[in-house]
Amino acid sequence: MLAVCAFSGVSAFAAVSASPTTVSWAYVPVGNTGGQKVVTLTNSNTTAISISSIGLTGANPADFRISSKTCGTSLNPSSSCTVNVAFAPTTTGTRTATLNFNDNAVPSPQTVALSGLGTVGASVSPTSLAFGTINLGSSSAAKSTTLKNVSAAAFSISKVAITGTNFADYTITGNTCGASLAVNATCSVSVVFKPSAAGARSATLTFTDTASNSPQSVPLSGSGSSGGMTGTLAVYPSSASVAVGTQQVFQAQLSKSAGSPLPDTNSLSYTIDGVSGGNSTTGTVTNLGLYTAPAVPGWHELIIRDNSLGTTANSWITVYSNVTVDFGSRAANANPVAPGLFGAQYLESLRTTADLDLVLAGGITSDRTYAQITNVFPTSLSAPNWNPIDSTIRKVTANNTNGVKILMEMYQSPTWLQHGTCGVQSMPTDVNAWASIAQQFVHHMDTTFPGVVTDYEIWNEPNLALCVPAGDNVMTDYMKLYAAAAPLMKQQAVTDHQTIRVGGPASAGLLPDWITAMVNDPVISKNIDFMSYHLYLMGVPGETAKWDTFSNGTQSVYQATQDILGPANFYEYAGTLLSSGKQPQGKNLPVYITEYNFDWLFAKNCCSNDLTYGPLWNALYVADLLDTPFAYASAPNSIGRLIYYAASNPPYYCLVGTYDANMDCSYPSGSVPQPYPQYFAYQLFGSPKYLGLQNGAYMAASMSPVRSSNGLVVTAFFTPGLDAVVLINPSQYTYTNMPVNITNSGLTAPQGTLYRIVNGQSIQSSAVSLTSKGGTSYSTTVTIGPYSVQAISLHP
Repeated sequence: MLAVCAFSGVSAFAAVSASPTTVSWAYVPVGNTGGQKVVTLTNSNTTAISISSIGLTGANPADFRISSKTCGTSLNPSSSCTVNVAFAPTTTGTRTATLNFNDNAVPSPQTVALSGLGTVGASVSPTSLAFGTINLGSSSAAKSTTLKNVSAAAFSISKVAITGTNFADYTITGNTCGASLAVNATCSVSVVFKPSAAGARSATLTFTDTASNSPQSVPLSGSGSSGGMTGTLAVYPSSASVAVGTQQVFQAQLSKSAGSPLPDTNSLSYTIDGVSGGNSTTGTVTNLGLYTAPAVPGWHELIIRDNSLGTTANSWITVYSNVTVDFGSRAANANPVAPGLFGAQYLESLRTTADLDLVLAGGITSDRTYAQITNVFPTSLSAPNWNPIDSTIRKVTANNTNGVKILMEMYQSPTWLQHGTCGVQSMPTDVNAWASIAQQFVHHMDTTFPGVVTDYEIWNEPNLALCVPAGDNVMTDYMKLYAAAAPLMKQQAVTDHQTIRVGGPASAGLLPDWITAMVNDPVISKNIDFMSYHLYLMGVPGETAKWDTFSNGTQSVYQATQDILGPANFYEYAGTLLSSGKQPQGKNLPVYITEYNFDWLFAKNCCSNDLTYGPLWNALYVADLLDTPFAYASAPNSIGRLIYYAASNPPYYCLVGTYDANMDCSYPSGSVPQPYPQYFAYQLFGSPKYLGLQNGAYMAASMSPVRSSNGLVVTAFFTPGLDAVVLINPSQYTYTNMPVNITNSGLTAPQGTLYRIVNGQSIQSSAVSLTSKGGTSYSTTVTIGPYSVQAISLHP
């Protein structure tokens, strides 16, 4: 009896325990799972126990789970088994439950208390920002919101941005959020509201990070009021070429010292040549700014008065009846256009020879590529490995029947020339060693690929991507680098009996102080063969900009391209800067634009790859630059290089790619790319199949109508084989049977061909009849449709 009682009584299984008896988790984001915790069940008896079940009970059992276990239906004496428990909160706050081991030990069950804190990863406070009503043209006071890390670990912050319907009306003016945020730490962002139109204006401030509830969003709201608009009055366009009998819209705009101009909603009145509303001789204008040109050519002044402010602004109107181009009998002293004008970044990104040939057939004959300095000189000056850069050049110049030339970016510093934490963008710790690297590059290219690498650019966007020691001036350090490298590079080419050009600064934007300093430096001014800069038209506003409509507080793409801050005006300004320099070429030092596109955002916009606006904008960009010397006496003679960004760099940058709903330049491996719409602008201008500008040309002696801020754009040039007249209509209007007079063509009894870019997918050609006007002058008529690009070629 005693033996039996000992076997079945309480004391027989009393030594069974679970350890630990409490388990907790801190800061587990909702939707995530915390780390597994191990609970051990130990049988310290000399007899086995039976386990009927292991489960979870309590307040929040659904927030915990048994992820694995080694415990079965029994546990041998003097043995242990384990259960792994995880915490996966379904909501925020403290969550509790109990882990139960149900067995035949006494007492039973053995229990473990479970608890965890569910968090949201990151929180924002306040959760919305309301700015009230602000007058158009005015800015609100800044309002701030705070981001807090309420998770268990630091998280990374990749982006703080404003998005939404009217995002351009809101600006981030303060941001203490860095690349990461520690546990319990906070950072703040300040936003200012400047409405671009009357009525409700909404957007969202968004934090993108690695917190579990990313992105965190803060709604922004405000209202614009048209009462009391102030600012400097201007007229858009500031000048316009208008065909007889056609129309043009003029808009009054008010601008502050910073920011885009806004449409003027105050009371306005219009006069033309002093006549209110105009008349049949001057042309007429409505109270909404719609001008109708008279039937007779002439010059007219339109004046808009802001009746609330009492200020006026004017625009000059050229009314024309025909297009006239004088080729000056093909005189050799006309402005030359250098061969190889058109190029693209990343030709090496094209996967196959067929893809490369397709781009080259578009009139692209220059490649801009990185020198890969860090790979070529990984350890020292004395042990270069040329394979990385050589393979790139061989790929680009495979079957080089198109005569591809390369502009090489001498950019980045190898590890052994870096300082601090700057990495590859480090200002070299020894400029002479870096200059020796550049010199060795020239010699290697001269001897391995003679005549292929013709241009060298020292660094890339140094104003953004040259990391200098604390206390140093970036521009000054860049000039030291250039002054050390350029003379050695040029002398090496002379020694190698090769011709190269060395230039810079390849800056992001045209930087007046940099250019002025470089061309007045006694060493650099004698060793600079071209000046280069990058010019992207629009930034963030470009995401919602429209072609010819003021939208979301953003001027139209057409206005931005043709007006004060467009490519032609920057190019003209470059000539003004160069005129004061000591370089032998004066203002005619070649100017290279070595990166350009609609914007730099890698984001969808109205126009970059659009079937209508893609070829239109790119053709307009080229024509404006070709015409600048005719519009501004201070401009250099001819643009030297135009390097399009990029041959292929998805998303949204390419000349070729696969078509999809977003036209995002997708270029998957194995695909057969198609020419994107902008491709045809370069093919029309550059390809020998069409106008042949890739092999060089001379500009015509004169063209009319002359370049203005709005209206038909005409450019013209001649090659050994043809005379070309390009007609670009960026407007909504149609010019029916427009007379085109081609004088002093220098060609006897030529044939005429009309080329049209059709739907951004092809170039259509047709014969055009020419009527002799005596000598080598001819006339014809063409209909110029809206948003179109076409050209007339005269050839034997």
